Amino acid sequence: MTTSLLLTLALLAPQAPGDNERNRAQNHLREGQDLMRSEQYEEAAGEFRKAIALDPLLVLAHFNLGQAHMALKRYPDAVTAYLGCEEAVTRLSGLDVAVREERDRENRDEIQELKSLYRTLEREASRQQGGQGVDYQMVKIDERIRLLEDMRLKGQEAMRVPPEVYVGLGSAYFRQNNLKDAEGAYGRAVSGNKKLGAAHNNLAVIYMLSGRYPEANASIKAAEKAGFRVDPRLKADLKSREGAAR
Repeated sequence: MTTSLLLTLALLAPQAPGDNERNRAQNHLREGQDLMRSEQYEEAAGEFRKAIALDPLLVLAHFNLGQAHMALKRYPDAVTAYLGCEEAVTRLSGLDVAVREERDRENRDEIQELKSLYRTLEREASRQQGGQGVDYQMVKIDERIRLLEDMRLKGQEAMRVPPEVYVGLGSAYFRQNNLKDAEGAYGRAVSGNKKLGAAHNNLAVIYMLSGRYPEANASIKAAEKAGFRVDPRLKADLKSREGAAR
C-alpha cells in the first residue's frame, strides 16, 4: 500500500478529540445540565453547543441539546440535534476498541453521578411531598441514565443508538405534524426496547389519527404492559372514532 493511500485512509478514519478538549466539553455538558434543571433552556443549549464543538462524539450533549430545543419549541433544531446524536454513535463505533472502551468507562462514571443526583432529588421530592418540578427533573435524569446504559459496550460489538434518541426524534417530527417520520422514529424506538411505553403510546396516537384503529389499540395495550399510564382521553377518543367509523 502506498504512503499516499495510507495517509488518505488515516485522514478519513474517525478521530477522537484529545483529553483537553474532552475535559472542557464535559465541563460545558455539566453546566448545561445544571441550567436545564433550572429551566434556563436557551443558556443550556448554548453550553451543549460548546460541548459538541469541542467533542462532536459526546452523545449526551447532542441528546440534551435536542431536549433543550424541544423545551424551546424549536422542533426542526431538535430533529437536527437528535440526528447528530445518531451520527455521534455511528462515529464512535468506527473508533479503535481501546478508545471506545475509554468512552465506556466515562459513561459508567457519568451513570454513577446521575444515579447519585437522582437519589438526592428523590429525597428532596419526599420532603416536598411530590413537587412537580423535582419529579420532572427525575424523569429527565432517568432518561439520561437509560441512554448511557443503552450505549454500554457488550463485548466487542459496535455501540448501538439508544432507543431513547428515537423517542425524542419521533416527538420532534410529531410536533411538526410529520407523522410519517414520527412513526418511523417511534417504530425504531420500540424495536430497540419494547418496554418504552411512551413510544408505544405515541404510536397509538399516530395510528388513531391515520385511522388504523386495531394498531392503535394494540399500541395502547403495549404501552400499558410496559407500565406507561395512558391518558383516559386517548382511549375515549379512540373509542369514539372507532364507533363513528362503523
